[in-house]
Formats: sequence, structure tokens, C-alpha cells
Amino acid sequence: MSAAPATLLGGMFVYGGAGWLLARWLHVPALLPIGLVFGLVFASYLVYARYGR
Repeated sequence: MSAAPATLLGGMFVYGGAGWLLARWLHVPALLPIGLVFGLVFASYLVYARYGR
């Protein structure tokens, strides 16, 4: 059952990376943690939808 942790890490990586890029482009450092949290929440929902029901 390694798909769930991979999904969580992948979500943080993708949305954290997007937040990092936007933070550098817009000069708003708060976008990186926002992207990480959003990625974790979205990936948690995906894991719940796939395995929790």
C-alpha cells in the first residue's frame, strides 16, 4: 500500500512546486506554504476518495 504515501508526497511536490514558481515570479513568499498545504489537502482528498470508502 505505497500508493497512498506516494500520492500525498506527489501532491505536495506538484502544488508546492507551483507555489514556489509563483512565489518567485510574483515576489510573494507566502505562496510556497500555501501551495504545500493545498497540495496536502487535495492529495488527502484523493487518497480518501480512492481508499477510504
